[in-house]
Amino acid sequence: MAKDGIDGFFLNCQLDEKFELIEAEFGLKGFAIIIKLLQRIYGEHGYYCEYNSDISLLLAVKWNVASSGGDADNLRRQLPAADNSSVGGCHNLIDQVVAASVRRGIFDKTMYEKYGILTSVGIQKRYMTATRKRVDVVLKNEYLLLNDVKNGKTDGRNGKTDGRNGKTDVHFEQSKVKESKVKEINTCANRFNDFFSAYPKQKNMIAAEREYNLLLFHDQSLKEQELIVAAENYADAVSILGTEERYIKNPDRFLKDGTYLDYLDANYTKPKPPGKKRDANAGMMRTDYGDLSELEKELLSN
Repeated sequence: MAKDGIDGFFLNCQLDEKFELIEAEFGLKGFAIIIKLLQRIYGEHGYYCEYNSDISLLLAVKWNVASSGGDADNLRRQLPAADNSSVGGCHNLIDQVVAASVRRGIFDKTMYEKYGILTSVGIQKRYMTATRKRVDVVLKNEYLLLNDVKNGKTDGRNGKTDGRNGKTDVHFEQSKVKESKVKEINTCANRFNDFFSAYPKQKNMIAAEREYNLLLFHDQSLKEQELIVAAENYADAVSILGTEERYIKNPDRFLKDGTYLDYLDANYTKPKPPGKKRDANAGMMRTDYGDLSELEKELLSN
């Protein structure tokens, strides 16, 4: 049987306010419950997990969380702060943390209320990134929150869901399809190919793709189109300056060391092409490098 879940997931050192509020309301035990739920999501189906009163009861026993709202030492502090809603009338601490997490948007409210599952756009995006090289990934179409997956990751042979289980059959059999189909499948998960094609130096593709995915994972405010534009701007700059290929950064370093930030549309200023000016003292022609950095001046003058 094919594995659905993944072996591990990243946790940012700096979490957003939603997680801080969970910890403020329920203490470290509440934060630990969120992490345990994420382990359950990523480890089982990979992009969601079921949650109801029976599961809540079993998890409370497994995780040693008292049904009254937490262990005896934390009972007085946790109950006054607990969310008034619960699952099926059960008031253990896990229910309280789940209800507060849904209310704050850590988990998607519609999916929770309609299907009884815990998931989110961020969870599904991370799962698709982690499994994009698997041969087969089977997804429940009704559970998906990513529009590009709904529209672009069904089986290209017939465009139908698998009638046996109501799931969408997602195929990544790249060796058995034409090159154009391979590109289409790859870009469903992300647009790395667009970034790499726009970049002025076609080297270290595997390392570049890894840095590309890690960067998007850790900075969820960053859009893929912004990275593509940064690559285009960098290509524009090195073309204007006539930079030799050996001085052009490899794409993985461009992403890893933060150079891309200088070439985002909001930060990028088109450089002036180097021109020739007569040196009055020496009677010679010299290069005017305009507003170039000291490093660029040094590289171009050698």
